[in-house]
Amino acid sequence: MIFYAPNVHIGGGFELLKSLLASFDENSDVQFVLDHRIVSRIDISSLQNVYLVKPDPISRFKAELFISRLKHKHDKVFCFHGLPPVFYKGSEIILFLQNRLYISGFSVSGYNLKTALRLTFERLMFYVLCTKVTEFIVQSNSMKAQTELNLKRLASTVVVTVQPFINQETTKVPTGSLEKIYDFAYIADGSAHKNHHRLFAAWRLLAEKGYYPTLLVTLSDDNTQLIQEIAQLNGEYGCNIINVGYVSKDIIEKLYQQTTALIYPSLVESFGMPLIEAKQQGLAIVAAELDYVRDVVTPNETFNPHSSVSISLCVLRYLVEA
Repeated sequence: MIFYAPNVHIGGGFELLKSLLASFDENSDVQFVLDHRIVSRIDISSLQNVYLVKPDPISRFKAELFISRLKHKHDKVFCFHGLPPVFYKGSEIILFLQNRLYISGFSVSGYNLKTALRLTFERLMFYVLCTKVTEFIVQSNSMKAQTELNLKRLASTVVVTVQPFINQETTKVPTGSLEKIYDFAYIADGSAHKNHHRLFAAWRLLAEKGYYPTLLVTLSDDNTQLIQEIAQLNGEYGCNIINVGYVSKDIIEKLYQQTTALIYPSLVESFGMPLIEAKQQGLAIVAAELDYVRDVVTPNETFNPHSSVSISLCVLRYLVEA
């Protein structure tokens, strides 16, 4: 088998990749094709047959050629990065579809030009190549339903299997006791579908009514527009929005322990890993009333994620009832 993951290096996909790679025996006959950027973050020295791919078009093209030449030795490829291979023609292609943006039809208008062009190109490649796939693996029932609905016009039979790859029931026992200093946390990057603008608008509405709950967010330095928006809201309205920047998995667990509730207004998710993490940590959950949420948790309160008014009223309900 070829384990193909040339663009997985951050986020929930990277955390899952670490777990999967650790499960392989060191004598495994698997050919691994991995992102060069993970070398400094995890130890892959025990893996045999590793081909590393740099984050540029030429390296990605070479990786495609590399696996295409292996079709006689490996007749199965597991595509972990969400896109089918271009040249590989082995008998079995299994695709782990983790990016709901490929099939959701979510508008790219909210992204910067570079991201919008990349996403548009990846969507096109996905639909051009998806007929080569023999089996799709997704992590939730709603993702399965949407995949089958969107792809049935391209193939008479679409095989979609639900495999979360994680234990959703295990509850983690926090080590030590940390003070609760954040009312709400939103663990997410600054992508347009994460819906930060409406969340921040809701916090402005709360401040105008005299409510100032703390909101922790994890936006990296390149999210300059959102960071400027936080500064403006905190300065003009007294909103308690605290950005701690991009943080590692270990730090996120500590932040959960310091938080009372997770708030999750994302418009599109294939799985919503922070929802499961929050449940495991015993946090209350205030989230969008969308299928991906109900796939994995039963939230304490829900709201319409397209309305900042709905979000603010939902937060007020939670604060009154908590």
